Amino acid sequence: MRLPAEPDGRSAAEFLVDLAHLGFDTHHSSVEYDTSERYRAALTAARAAGASFRHVVKIAEPSWDSDRFDPQRFVARVDAECEALGTEHIDTVQWLVRTPEPADVDATAAVLERDRDAIIETFRALAESGRIGQVFGFPYTRPMAEGLVGDRGGAPLVDGLTLYLNPEERQWHDLASRVPTVAIRPFAGGAISPDRRRSALLDVLSTAGVRSAMVSISSRRHAAEIRRWIEARDEAV
Repeated sequence: MRLPAEPDGRSAAEFLVDLAHLGFDTHHSSVEYDTSERYRAALTAARAAGASFRHVVKIAEPSWDSDRFDPQRFVARVDAECEALGTEHIDTVQWLVRTPEPADVDATAAVLERDRDAIIETFRALAESGRIGQVFGFPYTRPMAEGLVGDRGGAPLVDGLTLYLNPEERQWHDLASRVPTVAIRPFAGGAISPDRRRSALLDVLSTAGVRSAMVSISSRRHAAEIRRWIEARDEAV
């Protein structure tokens, strides 16, 4: 979560509590974001005020530093995130595979193929222990996406995918129509003009496989507006 220092002129913790009251209680976070320390401090204070939260956490393994999946390193990263977030359970791990050469499609494919059994066993053990609920893969390329969901043979490695999905970026729409998906960038990183954002978000949420969408919220007014969009859609169904 990229969290402003004083959203709406209030503390970040008060803002998280306000969002929870509006129904926005699931957070996407990563140690890679430059506001991660601020977010975790605010999270602690918001929990102390009685709010509770669910978590989608971005974790890479390998992460630029290897061409192999290391089960112990992945488990350690999950445990570190749980400790930092003050939780015993991460609802969704957004899993990334980053080899030393990001453009090397063959290197990524080798990780998925060679380490398949270790990956499946690691995810299964973590789910059975209660530390994670599910794993959604983030594919950098189409071949990686196909490898993650089993389109290239074998059982799927993940429970679903996290995909860029919006009216401007349509390259993943076919996958999101048939694979459980958490949608990222429903406003195309700001490229969708404010007057089109309602229709863009509702279009994303109406895609067959989409379970949820990650939206950056910087004010209570913005959150209330998005909630009205969703409520109006639900009433019309």
